[in-house]
Amino acid sequence: MFHNVGRQIYNVHSIEFQKRGLPHAHILIKFQADCTLPTEIDTVVSAEIPDDSEDAALVRQFILHHHPSPDRPASTYCQHENADSTQSCRFHYPHPLLTITTIDNEGHVHYQRQKQGDEWVVPYCLPLLRKFRCHLNFEVANSPHLFQYLF
Repeated sequence: MFHNVGRQIYNVHSIEFQKRGLPHAHILIKFQADCTLPTEIDTVVSAEIPDDSEDAALVRQFILHHHPSPDRPASTYCQHENADSTQSCRFHYPHPLLTITTIDNEGHVHYQRQKQGDEWVVPYCLPLLRKFRCHLNFEVANSPHLFQYLF
């Protein structure tokens, strides 16, 4: 499935139950080759609506982040009201449009998002989206705090 990262070395997972009682899984997969350069990351992860109409429909159905319309109350899941009465998303949506994928000084990946509408796309892996046809937030993680986050 992932031709450029080699064989899988190990995987670790943690399953938690959300307030609504639904299971939520965090899965860490370590591959033989590290995916550390922006060009390598772009071969595995995308945060853009694809050009192919069938793939674009999957992204629109399962991968877009949504907020209630401005005339409705803020989402208690991801939004909070600031002191100046504006609302902020804890996941930082909408993300800014970027012409290339970058990695900041703390190791956080900022995915390429070039077109209008891409600012609401949750990072995903297209082969997994095609296979499972559900919401799968898929990100490259190069942080020493990864295991702490999982558990």
